[in-house]
Amino acid sequence: NWSDEETRYFFQLYVDERKKGNRTSIGMNQTGKAYILKKFEERFQRGYNKWNPFKNRYDACRKKYATFRLLTHNRTALRYAEEWPGARKFKSKVIANMDVYEEEFRSVVVTGGEGWSAQTGEASLNSTVNGNDDDEADSVDKDMVEKQTQTQTQTQTQAGTSKAKKRRTEKDKAVEAVIRRTEVLDKKNKIAEQMLEREHASSVENVLETLNGLPGVRMWSPFHEAAIEHLLANEADRRGFIAFPRAEDKIRFLELRTRKNLDDF
Repeated sequence: NWSDEETRYFFQLYVDERKKGNRTSIGMNQTGKAYILKKFEERFQRGYNKWNPFKNRYDACRKKYATFRLLTHNRTALRYAEEWPGARKFKSKVIANMDVYEEEFRSVVVTGGEGWSAQTGEASLNSTVNGNDDDEADSVDKDMVEKQTQTQTQTQTQAGTSKAKKRRTEKDKAVEAVIRRTEVLDKKNKIAEQMLEREHASSVENVLETLNGLPGVRMWSPFHEAAIEHLLANEADRRGFIAFPRAEDKIRFLELRTRKNLDDF
């Protein structure tokens, strides 16, 4: 239940972090996420302390934008009410924050709208696009769809019906392609986030912080100095160190690799 103001502020923060270089081709990095969480919570006090609500909102808005582009035949101006009565709602009530969606998603959302004509009807589009999102872009006037479909069925010839069916099939395929593309992007984003989390866990800063917090480790003791040299040597040793869940296992790992005991003076 995000308000329009909250959504707009989130995307403003998101764009700012992208401009800073914290949004790479594989997703927002940890620095960008932390800053967005901090600034958003300072303003709205929603109690969000994890990235999941923001990722879900981002994905929902991307789906909303993709659906809108499909419903408007991939047009930038709302001049389609004459062609498609079911789309008139966009003329009287424009979707909030569409300008920020346009800036963020315009270059990546492929609607497939170029191969579709509004006269083919709304039924195939309504049956394919997810209708659970609570916004105007995802809802279609069912009464109008049924009335239009009945009229077309009664007046079209057999040849015309076949032609319309072919166009609807092409439209359904275009929408399915959008959905598949979104699913692929979601999977890639999840993999990228996992990679970033692993990278952060084995970073020099995180590993040294973990080492200094181990029970019994004395700063600049022979064991501590040997452990630092070993962990700074290569990433594989840092990953091995982090992989052990228990503190005693981490200490035993370092004793084995450095040949120094924790109790050495």
